Amino acid sequence: ISIAGVYGLSLLLSTDEFHNSLLACEAGNVDADTTATLLPIPKSIQTGEEVTYSVQARDQFGSKINVCREASVVTLQGVSTDTGGSLLFNGTSAYANGTVICSRGVYSGSFMATVTGQYTASIQVAGMHIYASPFSVEVKAGRAASHQCYAFGNQLIIAGTPSDERAEAGKEATFTIQSRDFYCNRVLYDPFAPLMRFNVTLQLIFTTCDTTTGLPLQSDAVCQLANVVGNLDSTFSVSYTPTYAGRFEVVTTLVDENNNFQLISNSPFTTIVYPSTPATERMIMFEVPSNVTASDSTTTFSVMSRDRFDNRVTLGGTVFDAYLVRRSTEPGVVSPVAFRANVNDKATGIYEVSFSITAAGNYKVEVMSTGTRIFNSPQQIIVNPGGINYAASEAIGNGVEGGIVDRQATFQIIARDIYGNQLTSGGAFFRVLVFTPTDILRADGQSNVAIQPVITDALDGTYGVSYGSAEIGAHVLSVAGVNVLGTTLVTNGFNDQNKWLADNGVSEAGRCVAYGAGTVGGWVGQESTFTVQMRMVNGINRFEGGRQVTATMQSALEDPPVTVDVAVTDNGDGTYTAKYTPRRATSYILTVRLGDTEILGSPFSVDMRPMDTSALDSTVETANLLGVVGESVTFTIQAKDSFGNLQVYDEVKGPDDFRATLVERDTGSSLEASLQNNEDGTYILSYQATISGSYDMRVRLGATEVPSGYYQELLVLTGSVVTDKCSASGVSLTTIAGATQQLLVDARDIYGNRVPEGVEVFNVTLSTTSGVVPMGQPQHCGGEACLTSTAACPCPEGLSLGRYGLAFSLTTVGSYSLSVTRDGFDIPGYPQTLNVEASFAATYKTTVSGCEGQCSAQMMRCTGETFACSGCTCPLLATTRAGVATTFDLQTRDSYGNPVSVGRKAFRVTAKKRNPPGKSECLRSEGCEPAFLEAVVNDRLDGTYQCSWTLSSLGDYDISITRSDEHIEGSPFSLTVEPGLASSTIDGSNFALDPVATAGMPRTFMVYARDLFGNRLTQGGETFVASLTGTGLLDGTFVPGTVEDYSDGSYFCYFQTVQAGKLNLEVQLNGEVISPGTV
Repeated sequence: ISIAGVYGLSLLLSTDEFHNSLLACEAGNVDADTTATLLPIPKSIQTGEEVTYSVQARDQFGSKINVCREASVVTLQGVSTDTGGSLLFNGTSAYANGTVICSRGVYSGSFMATVTGQYTASIQVAGMHIYASPFSVEVKAGRAASHQCYAFGNQLIIAGTPSDERAEAGKEATFTIQSRDFYCNRVLYDPFAPLMRFNVTLQLIFTTCDTTTGLPLQSDAVCQLANVVGNLDSTFSVSYTPTYAGRFEVVTTLVDENNNFQLISNSPFTTIVYPSTPATERMIMFEVPSNVTASDSTTTFSVMSRDRFDNRVTLGGTVFDAYLVRRSTEPGVVSPVAFRANVNDKATGIYEVSFSITAAGNYKVEVMSTGTRIFNSPQQIIVNPGGINYAASEAIGNGVEGGIVDRQATFQIIARDIYGNQLTSGGAFFRVLVFTPTDILRADGQSNVAIQPVITDALDGTYGVSYGSAEIGAHVLSVAGVNVLGTTLVTNGFNDQNKWLADNGVSEAGRCVAYGAGTVGGWVGQESTFTVQMRMVNGINRFEGGRQVTATMQSALEDPPVTVDVAVTDNGDGTYTAKYTPRRATSYILTVRLGDTEILGSPFSVDMRPMDTSALDSTVETANLLGVVGESVTFTIQAKDSFGNLQVYDEVKGPDDFRATLVERDTGSSLEASLQNNEDGTYILSYQATISGSYDMRVRLGATEVPSGYYQELLVLTGSVVTDKCSASGVSLTTIAGATQQLLVDARDIYGNRVPEGVEVFNVTLSTTSGVVPMGQPQHCGGEACLTSTAACPCPEGLSLGRYGLAFSLTTVGSYSLSVTRDGFDIPGYPQTLNVEASFAATYKTTVSGCEGQCSAQMMRCTGETFACSGCTCPLLATTRAGVATTFDLQTRDSYGNPVSVGRKAFRVTAKKRNPPGKSECLRSEGCEPAFLEAVVNDRLDGTYQCSWTLSSLGDYDISITRSDEHIEGSPFSLTVEPGLASSTIDGSNFALDPVATAGMPRTFMVYARDLFGNRLTQGGETFVASLTGTGLLDGTFVPGTVEDYSDGSYFCYFQTVQAGKLNLEVQLNGEVISPGTV
């Protein structure tokens, strides 16, 4: 009996039972080949995960052993761990008191590991490895543990350690998060595991933000949520582009599956964001006074340097131009009056601007750098006059010189400060005395004057004076200021030749004057005026019109000259008003005549300036429409007014508000061009694109588009290819054998633009433990093939300039290092680790473990039930012994022969005995044994299958191993069932002889070795012992026999005795008596 259990034993003679009993057969000793785990040992576990197992002890025939009498040991030995060491973890197979964990022959235990890597799990019972032990176990990292994850980066300040690099506003900053599990193992990316997520929030130091959303919790808080991207390894890349300069706290948390935010080990840490480069258009001036008093003393204000995000730049070095500008106070003078200020660089990002100014007026404060205004420039400053200074005040007007009797003479008193600035308010006290010739001759003339001038305060710093006289002759005029200190004559305040005459009715051209802005200049398009005053020969104003006054005006520089019409109107009071409106901005000659004679000062030089700049009339020109990334393309803007006059720079108005925007046609990205004021009415417009493509440019003046500034399809070409900027995509880092990988390599310039020329050479290699394998060179996706057919193009999307494609596939599982190089240097992100896993199971590639490569190719694809193929002879399966349990393993493989690590495939293993020669079948009635047997197939769920059976009938068999009627590699196999082990059972080894012998004569007989099933063995080597023992009168007699091995399964035996009587003959096989027993 080979299977343990309780049997019913019945003995029958013919059909009559004469004995019936129960027979208990216990299992034998533990056998390593049959003792196995009840459930498969997992091939992959997590750190800290306790794996429990149960082992059913069995004997050599596979019978369960129901007692616990052996020791059990489990160990986990590191083969290749992430620490680099060979670690050993002892599992648990006994209680604390040393008692083996076992119940009814089932041994239990557990093991775990805390370091990731590849291990072998060894389970031993009775000092022997159980079936399939040691097991291959991969230990992977567990879930990420926040207190073990950490961040690192060159721009971070961690634990007080200064950063290696500066973070700058407007520039992308990055750092890396290393994910680790509870035991500090790196947690690798697993597409089938729950997604790991990190959250990073930057908050300005000493302020508070919601670190889950990045929203501020205080009014002065500055918060920013960073972008976190998994790298498909064990790290996460964090990137953010700060715009606010300052010291930030970086709060980094691991977000678990319940949306709980837990700080990682070294969070929070800090980073300092420094300002970007100074941006003129964002700089500001501050503490600018709105009113100052004309003085020699210094007035100051400050300029703060800022970057484009309005962060204060704390370093100096920027060159500023600062000045105060106003219009001239002289009528008709259009050229501005400017005073340059001093700029002192404090080397802290603050610049002190100082000036002292003695000329009163309304000024614009301009601060510029490289021709560009700062953010809040210009600003208004009013320089007020100082206190009144009577000596600097003056009396002006024709009335100071005299007048015509019986007519009123007038003049003005201008109140001024010490610097000559006209006061802007009234309230001063002036005394005007006029002495007639009679007053001068009278003794009391100075105290009892005949003329009482009328003084009118205009409240603007001017005082009108009018008086008249009936006497002809020289008068004395005295104009003085009055204060507590006495009187002070004003400038031109004393004239003892103040002449009064009778009007003779004659206007003298040489004494007539013209005054007003129109005699000096103005702006085209605006009406300019001036006044002509008739005067007598002594220079006294006349008060009657009726004279012929004419004016002509023509350009001084053009040929032929431009003529401007001048209209002259007689006011009837001795004055004439002239008006003209020029359209051409240039210098003119203005001639004014009384009759045919030019008046005093004629001809006049008149300078006419352009009016405001017109967007519709200004022009934009360039000599080059083609650009290259990183290089400047320039245009010239010629500002013009609506009459087409070339504009001139007006410091009071400041530069024109020209702006230029470029938009790339494909991406829609925009670019603002820079503008340089040449201060001559022209501007240099320039742009430096970093994105190649076709741009449309529009130039605007304020909100109005400049028609000549609209350019379409301005091409910006890519630069030269830079290896460090090239990129590759399309390759899956985990793939299956035979899957086509489409590697796409983009040749890029320093700014990341794809370079379309298609002349680059990239080399692709795969590195394995056995060496480096060249995969070839990706081909440009811009060739003729991509123009005519997408199918023939190296890139799936078809024509793609600057992109190179290479398709490849790997048929052998393993880990590869994929490199993409240019000029011997790796492109960014490479080399990368490429893992190739087995494809789907292919029946015709599935093998019997140990029989790989044993059969020729023509034997590998046999199908059907006819066994048309000759059998494959594999040493592992070639022979077996009858009655001996036989096991072998199947290894499923993909179509490339790679082992598949998943099960659940239905395999069938059958043995069909070959028919005797010349027969199509063999019937039991003819003495044949059953010709067909099916093995038990156990799916281990790891891609392997254990097949087991026990064959009892000798002969040659065809072993078919199929799945869905398709044979595996080498099937059908040839198998010969040979006799089993020699047996002493009733159907086993035997002998026969006549129970009568003659004393003194040798007696011989044959012993035949047979197995359990009565099959005769064909080889020798067994140990048979024959002996005679006496009974009765011969009791105590012992006669040994002689056994000779014929080496063919038969044994020749003989004995000889001289004593007659009854003796018992006994033949033993390995100590067991064989049939027929005692004779």
